[in-house]
Amino acid sequence: MSQSVDQSQVIDRLNRYLKWHNMPVSMNEEGICNGLVTVYAKYVLEGKEKRFFELLDQIVRMEADSAIESEVNQFVYDVVLTLFPHQFNKKLSQANSMCALTINNKPLVSSFDFAIATQDKNWEEIFKNLALQEDEIARVSGTAHAVAVRRKNNKYIVYDPNYSSGTKEFSNEHELISELHYNVFGYHNGFYIKGGLLGMMISVIRHPDNKKPRAFPQVTQLYDRYLTENNINDVAVSFHGGTFNTLEHAAMVSHAEVIKNLLEKGAKDNDHQAAGNAVMYNNVEALKALLGKNRETELFQRLFHAALESGREEVYDALFSMKGALPFNSSVQAIRAAAKGGNSVLLAKVMNYFKRNHTGFSDLEDAIPSAIASGSVQCVKLLVNQLNESKKPLDDKKRMEYLLDSIKQNQSYMVAYFLKDIPPEHLKTIYMSVSAVERTNLHILRQLQNYGVPFSDMSKAVFEQKEHHFVGLRRILGVFLCKFTDFLKELLFNDCGIHCHRAEESGVKKSFFAFPKKLVGVEKLQIPKLY
Repeated sequence: MSQSVDQSQVIDRLNRYLKWHNMPVSMNEEGICNGLVTVYAKYVLEGKEKRFFELLDQIVRMEADSAIESEVNQFVYDVVLTLFPHQFNKKLSQANSMCALTINNKPLVSSFDFAIATQDKNWEEIFKNLALQEDEIARVSGTAHAVAVRRKNNKYIVYDPNYSSGTKEFSNEHELISELHYNVFGYHNGFYIKGGLLGMMISVIRHPDNKKPRAFPQVTQLYDRYLTENNINDVAVSFHGGTFNTLEHAAMVSHAEVIKNLLEKGAKDNDHQAAGNAVMYNNVEALKALLGKNRETELFQRLFHAALESGREEVYDALFSMKGALPFNSSVQAIRAAAKGGNSVLLAKVMNYFKRNHTGFSDLEDAIPSAIASGSVQCVKLLVNQLNESKKPLDDKKRMEYLLDSIKQNQSYMVAYFLKDIPPEHLKTIYMSVSAVERTNLHILRQLQNYGVPFSDMSKAVFEQKEHHFVGLRRILGVFLCKFTDFLKELLFNDCGIHCHRAEESGVKKSFFAFPKKLVGVEKLQIPKLY
């Protein structure tokens, strides 16, 4: 790389890029490793490793008002795809996020997946037996980080987003494993002294056009060699936080026979964490193997809830076939979870289930904020249509509430959905502070403006800044002062800067409806992350 680049720089510049292009997503340290490593793998397989680092350098050096070439746009788009794969495809997770990327219009796939917590010397043997080829690359993850490992000229090359040098070379398996254990993943012996087990999950990615036969080690044979009843439940502990358990990580990527092999050896699914991981990572085969004949209602409640919240339709179908019914006392709990998952097909299944069983729908409106947070307009439409069918249509007050909710969450398509059915006289009562305007996606602001929502001169100056037009110094200072005032209001009065008022006969403006000054957050989707 042409300059030293650390991860915080990359995150900052990528987020500035996303803000510049008014994209309603942001990156953090926890997830960006997976995104960068997976995109790196794609570029290496295409023979474009040098170009990967050139693009990364360009992103780090660029200013917020720089013109972005299309190649950089595609690069960042690929990183976003692998950071949030489930947002684009409910069948994907970070474990198989490489499938979101393509080479020659063919998706990348993992040809070999393996997870274990074991001694360094065993990992050295594993890599030696794996015998990585020069036309393939391994994505290697620990508890909260990911790197890429490949071989070239009989040396191991590691790409770690934390390396300022980009990559490092290692002569043999011993050097490689020592680097991964102590410097990359930071495992210790439980007393914060270097040592202990090394827990890693590896996925070998090959070029999709590579049809050469390749014999990978048998996963069950590797477990037979390195695991016994005495050590199978041991965990690796990382300085960076978290522990690595073999069964829990195998549940994310392994087939049923692998899971059965681990269970037969004495692996314990403590607190059903492995089953939960199988749900979150859409691994139906592993889930069935882990559950066996267990049909405990409380456990199935948790698993169904997790499947619904993460939009995992295949997992839901598998659980339903095993249990034969939804183990919820009321419809609202299941419907709210399905709405949060953002999978409209799955939400429809849940709603139809309660229709067939004549359970009825209680507090259906409570699920709409969850659907808004998911970004699925289809989920919102399903809920609204059911309310209409039940003779409980949304009134203007509720539509305004959900519109403001959508604005605050930067849900552009959701804003468009609610805008079209709200009378113009109500839309004219919407107020947005300068700070709120700055936080809001430009496309949303233009929609609101087209529907007659009023904006102050200072807010319009923010519009121009978002559109990269020249804004005079006086207006820039005015925007700054308005933002400072907004900051004080938010600090002192818990005022988020988005309101809706109506004029009373007395001439005093009062709230059009009782709406929280700050968005009552719909809890974030709790999906255990690999990275």
